[in-house]
Amino acid sequence: MDVSTSRAVINNRTGAGLKKLSELTGDPSYRTTAWFVLLLNDFFKIVTSRSPKLALSLHDPVAYKKATDRDLQRA
Repeated sequence: MDVSTSRAVINNRTGAGLKKLSELTGDPSYRTTAWFVLLLNDFFKIVTSRSPKLALSLHDPVAYKKATDRDLQRA
């Protein structure tokens, strides 16, 4: 898999653009796709993080819960 291509598509700008398109057209499928793109972006950011603040680890249960509990209404 080409990571640079996937990072170019799965990012906050794409999610925000799809969300705005949903508002302009009134089509809820764009909003669902925006939610999915933003969720994948968050997951990719957590999984590839080298920082202990963002990485998944049970060393700090509060940070783990914060990283895994995403606001599903964000999109």
